[in-house]
Amino acid sequence: ERVTFVVTPGEGSSKICENLYHAGLIDDPNTFNQFLEDNGYDKTISTGSYEIPKGSTYEEIANAISH
Repeated sequence: ERVTFVVTPGEGSSKICENLYHAGLIDDPNTFNQFLEDNGYDKTISTGSYEIPKGSTYEEIANAISH
């Protein structure tokens, strides 16, 4: 099952993580946000609409929403 996930302009990584959590794609917004920051993804997140499979790893989700 794939989830359509939208990143809108002006959203920070903590808001995006909250939205990913509510979409059922991650289990903990704070842990995922820390992962994004630790790996530099928080600086490369791109606005847009993404099709993300349920059960994706943190790495897969980060790559999907980054440029």
